[in-house]
Amino acid sequence: MDSVVQFNADMNGETHPDNPDKIKELQNISDKTTESNNKVEITTLSNFQEETFKASPESNFFQKIFGKISSGSLTSSIFSLCILSLGTGSLALPQKIGYMSLFFSPIIIILSGLVNYWTLGILAKASRKYNLNSYEAIVTKLFGKSISIFLDIIMCINQSGMIILYQVILYKLLGGVINEIFSLGYSGVEEFAEKSFWNRFKIKFIVCYLIAIIVLSPLCLLKNISKMRYASMFGIFSLFFLIFVVVIECPFYIKYNFIDNKTELNLVDVISGFKGDMKILQSISTLFYAFACHVGVFPVLNTLKSPTPQRINLLFKKSIILDISCYIIIGVSGYLTQPVDTPDLIIERKKIFKNDFLMIIGQVSFIFTLIAKICANYNALRSCLINLFGLNNSENQFSNKVNFIITGCCLMITTFIAVVFQSISSYISLIGGFCSVIISVLIPGLIYIKGLNQSQINKRTVISGSIVIILTLMGFTNGFLTIKNVMEKKL
Repeated sequence: MDSVVQFNADMNGETHPDNPDKIKELQNISDKTTESNNKVEITTLSNFQEETFKASPESNFFQKIFGKISSGSLTSSIFSLCILSLGTGSLALPQKIGYMSLFFSPIIIILSGLVNYWTLGILAKASRKYNLNSYEAIVTKLFGKSISIFLDIIMCINQSGMIILYQVILYKLLGGVINEIFSLGYSGVEEFAEKSFWNRFKIKFIVCYLIAIIVLSPLCLLKNISKMRYASMFGIFSLFFLIFVVVIECPFYIKYNFIDNKTELNLVDVISGFKGDMKILQSISTLFYAFACHVGVFPVLNTLKSPTPQRINLLFKKSIILDISCYIIIGVSGYLTQPVDTPDLIIERKKIFKNDFLMIIGQVSFIFTLIAKICANYNALRSCLINLFGLNNSENQFSNKVNFIITGCCLMITTFIAVVFQSISSYISLIGGFCSVIISVLIPGLIYIKGLNQSQINKRTVISGSIVIILTLMGFTNGFLTIKNVMEKKL
């Protein structure tokens, strides 16, 4: 401290009054120090502005895509948001292309993406307006606690349905892999699941509960789901690999279907989708299911750097464009590989190759993806149940006893339903027609009318309300039709 005081005194010329050379030397040091500090300050500000508001001029497309992705960056957030959307819904789209027609299906997919882009923007604007950072908080603020509890119940049903759906797909894919490894002679996953010993109730019961007890239980008991982040990353890449396999094998299937066997396509007949059991509504419900990411969008926004309205809008725009592109590619390519009797999931299609090693690899990797997805959805279900019934303590934690009880009960119930009822398309229709339409269309639409427009009756609210009502009725109608068809088949 004394040396600093002495140096400052020297700098101010308070010492060495009889030594002009010394004073001059100290003044030169002071000038250089001031100049250096100014340069550091200007350089720091320049770097901050460069990093915050514009990309490095040296970065190119490949560096942005394949370079290091920092947490909270726009690229990282786009990837995180797409992970929430892309899943089994994309693998179910090829079947729906046949209902919507090859020409009109891309148009319907794009329109569905635009609706979800609009509703995501509503949630972001409401979050900014009311300074709230969760879906439930916004709903509680605008509609009260009772509607918030209703939302929690819908979310519990949604997560439970997805866990059941993933368990059904897991069981069928495991059978398909067994069929391929041991060369049992069945033409695909669906045929093996329906016509072999794999369709017996005792086999389903034993296999499904063994998977639940040995594999799922230890993973679901984890309180910190972030420990499975690498499994989640593996999951999205395995899905992209499956899409890649479907696309690169598509030309061979086109030759087999349209040149060798003269198979007919549904090119423009969208009207037939409105007849009978209204398959077009099932397709739209699948799109609701495929695009739904509204509950998980807030954790992504909370980690986004510089979350200005412009950056958030760019995040939603690029994410929806990526989703739309993937859905059109996998939907059209998958439909062309099996346009007649298209399976619930395109990875269950009939094989035309003697040994389709790429698809087998994709199916095996997707089995691990489904395990990770079950655990991730169970984590969300457990959080909803704990909040709904107030099972956490004063520190917002829950005991190991509560964890064991909830995990055991949930896995027992969901596994039993998965054993008894194994229609993949019905699960997707029910989840998309009821839960997804409420979460991603109905409630955001009401938030727009009440929260952002103060319940004023004008051109915007009338148009918005009409769109919300039409889409909600379409989803609910498909849900009730699905229940009716299931009951008729059971009876």
